[in-house]
Amino acid sequence: MTELNSLSHSQKNYNFLNVYVKVNGSYPTTPQTYTVDDNNNVINLATYTGNGSDLPTQRLVKSAFFDETPQISEIKSQITKDTTVANIYFNQNILLPLVVNDLVNLFHQGNKYNGYIADRVFIENDEGLKNERLLFIEGGSK
Repeated sequence: MTELNSLSHSQKNYNFLNVYVKVNGSYPTTPQTYTVDDNNNVINLATYTGNGSDLPTQRLVKSAFFDETPQISEIKSQITKDTTVANIYFNQNILLPLVVNDLVNLFHQGNKYNGYIADRVFIENDEGLKNERLLFIEGGSK
């Protein structure tokens, strides 16, 4: 089992989405707002009737512009629940590189997550900078 400490995360995970849909060639001034509840269901705040206890406590809002009304799957791909963390950089030992199926303990913001490395992807940007991305899947007890 490898012990990892996260150094930082490179982006926020948005949990609210302001959707602007083009009508007659222009975007409206008031968006439709969506979020994700505790059960990972997409919620349209215009039709929401709950008391808010099942909604995210912190709002990280993203705005998106569409030519046509988006499908629920398109909305869900833009937002996630509060508990999801993306793009963590690991302080890996060059002599012990992480590989797919490695079991790891991940410590992030005071919490311990137990799981495994599910996938490894190499990405090159337009400037020729190469990055490695690892997909961590949580499993087991915290």
